[in-house]
Amino acid sequence: AFLASVDLEKHEPSEALAVGPEAPFYLAFAFDAVERPDAALAMLDLAVERSPEPWRSEAAVELAKRLVESREYERAEKAARKAETGAARGSELATRARRVLVEALYWQKRDREVLQAMPGLDRDAETDLFRAVSSWRLGVDGATGLFVDLFLRENASAVHSRAYTFLASDPAWLGRFTRPQQDLMAAKFSLVQGEWAAGVAKMEAVLDALEPNEIAESAL
Repeated sequence: AFLASVDLEKHEPSEALAVGPEAPFYLAFAFDAVERPDAALAMLDLAVERSPEPWRSEAAVELAKRLVESREYERAEKAARKAETGAARGSELATRARRVLVEALYWQKRDREVLQAMPGLDRDAETDLFRAVSSWRLGVDGATGLFVDLFLRENASAVHSRAYTFLASDPAWLGRFTRPQQDLMAAKFSLVQGEWAAGVAKMEAVLDALEPNEIAESAL
């Protein structure tokens, strides 16, 4: 109840440091619990600027994630770079910072930097999407294969909707794929949209067209 009523115009955020150098980082989550996103961001900013490690870099990663969510990509990039610089090389914290950095760069369409920052990151559906889209926009050889792999390897999810929407934004782009590949993409898009009957019908046609080894190695 106390945190919900704290007025940051009357109380300097830096007062939190009197509790301890780690206090701003943890207070950010306490403010989340009382639905004070403004105060939470102020605490994270404070931790990034004035807390020692590891709280400085932990706060910078968390701040970067929230800035990506609010589409403040340049600020997110800056926070992610600060986190990665402060974290121990090769640490789990450094990897998390790099992951957010890649996303911030992706949304700024800085595709060459996206691909340069990818090595060392664990693969997941979204990082595969970043790699595929950035490669496509740069005209990298093998970009079509990256999209096909994304649709084959991953279970149907919102990432497939994003990937299909990107490709469908230019009719000529879908034409670079074979008919079975186009059907696969359309099938997963339909399933993600909740169009079950259409999605299942399209998927049956895809399964008939694929080789057994392709099906065995996929998430179909």
